[in-house]
Amino acid sequence: MEATGDIRLNAPPHVVWTAMRDPEVLKASVPGCKAVHVESAHDYRMDLEGTWGPIRAHFHVHVRIEDVQGLEDGYPDSYRLSARGEGALGLAAGHSDITLRPDGRETTVLTYAAAGEPDSVLARLGDRLLRRAAGKLSDKFFKRFAKALDQRVA
Repeated sequence: MEATGDIRLNAPPHVVWTAMRDPEVLKASVPGCKAVHVESAHDYRMDLEGTWGPIRAHFHVHVRIEDVQGLEDGYPDSYRLSARGEGALGLAAGHSDITLRPDGRETTVLTYAAAGEPDSVLARLGDRLLRRAAGKLSDKFFKRFAKALDQRVA
């Protein structure tokens, strides 16, 4: 499963980086997120509930910020969000490679490339359905992140 895209955010990169590590912003950004638990500076556990395609499920997702590159001026040039979810339907793992590029003084272009790998029951749903769901979930996350960031900056 893969999804790519970019989104223009109404905040400078250092504010985007801070927001990406804020549990409240993450909770507002992840569709179906009921809670975000901070386990360390770069590790989070999320409780998710929702419907993905024809399936309604509960997941516990472990998210880690990794491979932080070029941490200057209070933000990195790039990093990876790795996630591993566990639920009654099985396991799923994935990651998003993210780059932050300033676009003027108060705007950032965030570019992402997400990939994932389902296991067990999820894999039996079929590759095409999962690709579509993963793409929609990535798009929703980054659009919701932009909205949560706008509310935080306002």
